[in-house]
Amino acid sequence: MKWCSIFILLFLSGCTYVVEQTRLSTPMQVKEFNSIASKYYTRPTFAALNKKSNGSYSLIVQVDTYKSSPSGLRSLIGFGQDHANQYITYIDKYLKWEKLARSRKDQFEKKIGSASDSTGLVDLTFSFYSGNQYNHLLEIATCNLMCTDESSHHYYDVANAKHLRSLLVRLRDGKIKSTNINQIYN
Repeated sequence: MKWCSIFILLFLSGCTYVVEQTRLSTPMQVKEFNSIASKYYTRPTFAALNKKSNGSYSLIVQVDTYKSSPSGLRSLIGFGQDHANQYITYIDKYLKWEKLARSRKDQFEKKIGSASDSTGLVDLTFSFYSGNQYNHLLEIATCNLMCTDESSHHYYDVANAKHLRSLLVRLRDGKIKSTNINQIYN
C-alpha cells in the first residue's frame, strides 16, 4: 500500500523531484502552542530553497514540533514559486487585519484564503488567529486529501510573517540563489 501511494503521488505530481536543496539563513521562527505552559513558543525553524527536476523552485519551511506525526517531530510546509503572489497577498491581508485588530482590541479567527502548496497536491489555508487582544497570529495550515494532519500548522507573529513575506518575494523574483553543495564539497 505504501509503494502504491508513493507511485500515485509521483504520477500526480508529474514525476518531479528535488535535484538541489539550499539551506537558507533567516531569523524567521514559527510558533507552536504548548498546552502545558498554555503559551505559544518559538520552535527551531529551518528554511530551504528546493530546485525541482522540472526547473521550478519552492521554499520549504520546516519546524521541530512538540508533538509527533507520521513524519516524526517535524512539520513541513512547501511554498511554490508559481503561487508566491497569492501567498504574499494573504500575508499582506493578515498584516492589515493585525494592525486594525490590535488598535480596536478585537479578537477573532477568520480564514484569509487558500492556495496550493509547492506540490499542487495540498492546499495551504491562511487564517487570522487571535491569541488575545494584543497577540494575533497568521496561521498557515496544510490540508491534504483527508485534511487530517494536525501537525502541519505554522503560526507566525507580525515580525515572522514579515520575514516569511520577504522570503516569498525573493522566491517569486528569483532572488534566492541555489547552491549545488555536491560541486563544492566533493
